[in-house]
Amino acid sequence: MVRFIPYKGQKLSEEHKEKIRQALIIKVDKEQIYNLYYNQKKSSQQISDILGVSKRTILRRMKEYNFERRHDFNGTNNPNWKGDKTEYSGIHRWMRENNPIPKTCQHCGNKCKVELSKQ
Repeated sequence: MVRFIPYKGQKLSEEHKEKIRQALIIKVDKEQIYNLYYNQKKSSQQISDILGVSKRTILRRMKEYNFERRHDFNGTNNPNWKGDKTEYSGIHRWMRENNPIPKTCQHCGNKCKVELSKQ
């Protein structure tokens, strides 16, 4: 599928159309991405800079090749980690995400409105 035709309004030969298609196909080697991502621990942005393609292209290829995304940015490894300087809203967001609101009271077992608290 040709997304961009530089000669608008002109009839193109099949040979010329094929050359345009081949130019639009970005060839990214599966083993090369694997080596850079898993072995050398490069980020998708760094890989895109090395290969001269967009980050979006790398992420699409990784999805196409069924590569598992690394999740090594949890907790203190995350560049946005604030430690004890976390704001009030951040703590409450963490509480909502990690501690679902129970439907019944832990003490009496009745269905009533319950609130979470850190004990």
